[in-house]
Amino acid sequence: MITNRLPDIPIVTAGGVVNTQRGEVILVMNQYASVCQGNTIHSSGQLEAFGLTVDDKSIKVGGYQRITTPDGYIIPLQVKNGLVYMDMRPYTDKEKEDLPMVFITSDVDWNPSFLDYEHDTEHWFDAMENLPDLENHHPFDEHGDYLHTHEIQANLHMLESKCTLDDRLINNNEIFNNVHKRELSNSSQNIQSLQPQFGWLPINVIVKTLEKTTQFYRRSMSTRLLKHYKSPFPACNVHRRNEPIATDTVYPDTSTIDSGCKCAQIVLELKQWSLMFMA
Repeated sequence: MITNRLPDIPIVTAGGVVNTQRGEVILVMNQYASVCQGNTIHSSGQLEAFGLTVDDKSIKVGGYQRITTPDGYIIPLQVKNGLVYMDMRPYTDKEKEDLPMVFITSDVDWNPSFLDYEHDTEHWFDAMENLPDLENHHPFDEHGDYLHTHEIQANLHMLESKCTLDDRLINNNEIFNNVHKRELSNSSQNIQSLQPQFGWLPINVIVKTLEKTTQFYRRSMSTRLLKHYKSPFPACNVHRRNEPIATDTVYPDTSTIDSGCKCAQIVLELKQWSLMFMA
């Protein structure tokens, strides 16, 4: 059986010039692998074991993009195509005499197992000292259901219903106004253009219909795509009558041909509807 083995890579002490908040310095890197090609690869764990603070998170996601040494030098980092780089160049003989030297790793043989640590999978949560705030302050759970609901027993029909807003939102107008702060106004509409959608009803009937319907409906925007069983808009969660049969009375302008009735009763039953004329 033939196996391929990597050639022995020498461990060296190297140096390079970098910029800091105090000007240029020579960075001394102990216990580095000398490949002699490509970019220099730094180990965050090796630097942190020597007391440096490595923040290689991009500024765009809340990081600082910098390395802080125990001597107080701050070295900026660059993020290019998702990879973190440190701007570095070789030093000259004169710079070796003039520039200060900053050590970022120890000259003792580096053993990466120094950083080894494994959590106790059964008790790791209780053993953590600095826990983040685990309380969920969002009014909806991970399934999109509203958390702060109250059950109310109705005396008439003995039905259980649920409120859509908790007492904190109802009684605290400041919180409610901050969440639903909008500048809304009626938009001008061409009523005549709506007549085909309203069965060519008179203009005044269409105007009254629009006044009695739901106004100022706004759909809340969210970055999470969830299935909602209730509308995020509170006005659409008002309980309405749930009955198998519903009726409504209409008064046409023209009487019927056979009986001369000018009053009709529309009966809606489940998904079917019928029209009954009355005298």
